[in-house]
Amino acid sequence: KMPDGSWGNVKNLGDKINTKFDDDAPFIHPDGRLLIFSSSGGNSMGSYDIFKTIYNPADSSWSIPENLGYPINSPDRDSYYILSTNGKHGYYSSGKEGGQGLQDIYKVTPGLRDYKPSLFLVKGVVTLNGQPVEGEIISDISGKSAVFAEAKSNAGNGKYLMSLPAGSDYRIHFRLKGYPDQSFDVSAIALYGYEEKIINVEFSGALQPPPPADTLKKDTLTTKPIISPPDTTVAKKDEKVDGLIFRVQVAAYKYPKNYSSIHLKGLGKIEQLYLDDGIYRITIGGDFFTLPSAQMYRAKVRNAGQKDTFITAVYKGKRVYLDELYKMGLIGQFRNK
Repeated sequence: KMPDGSWGNVKNLGDKINTKFDDDAPFIHPDGRLLIFSSSGGNSMGSYDIFKTIYNPADSSWSIPENLGYPINSPDRDSYYILSTNGKHGYYSSGKEGGQGLQDIYKVTPGLRDYKPSLFLVKGVVTLNGQPVEGEIISDISGKSAVFAEAKSNAGNGKYLMSLPAGSDYRIHFRLKGYPDQSFDVSAIALYGYEEKIINVEFSGALQPPPPADTLKKDTLTTKPIISPPDTTVAKKDEKVDGLIFRVQVAAYKYPKNYSSIHLKGLGKIEQLYLDDGIYRITIGGDFFTLPSAQMYRAKVRNAGQKDTFITAVYKGKRVYLDELYKMGLIGQFRNK
């Protein structure tokens, strides 16, 4: 699923996962790394067996599928294995002997002997003046422009759930139309294992009226594309600064294959930079040695449809923010929005 809510291109996982027989019932754990599925191929014990494979974000590869073995698998059909969020229990369907009929549902403890999910399960209740309400919940990785996950609270009881895998810091935004947003930070950068965090959000006060119609920008009433205005930023020096390069970033993804750059075809080389926070930064156009040159290129990228692109910088091998460069006197005032 893409940040704008659309779905990316469908991809076959290849012959490392798929066989010439039936492969069925895939389940992705909320930690984003564990895939469990059922297959009648591979080293199956019978009709269908349950296998697991683990995703490696460093090279976008899956491990060789492993049969969960006895007593989970049997000579009959075993499928639809679900691992609980905390990893303590597993649930699946099996036609093994001793059941009540053809296919029965079984509970397994522990869920997997040699796998421990690492993630925060954030949950709570969203209310308006003390009453449950359906609110919009959006999480992003702190300091990044891409949306990581979206959810809504239940209109009947106000409850919500959101899973945040380990390895990043997140900011969660709670939105209710007509009221100021509320945001909370959740740090999972050093998280190992499963933890729960409760965030209850209360909106209060009267509904804020919408702005008068005559205050709306004319751009919102036309179907013509809105072209980003030219930047007014002026670098303190246009010449190259030793050890300083700029890049135009178009996205930040944990799984870079989910990003489609078709709309940017012909604008320049797309590159991926993997950092120690487990996130791939996707940039276009290569290195720029002055801020104005990066700004001019960014305007082209925005006009091609990538409105949320922005400029990043690396100084002497270290990623730095533009405001840091400004404080160091290497650039003048800037606008990076």
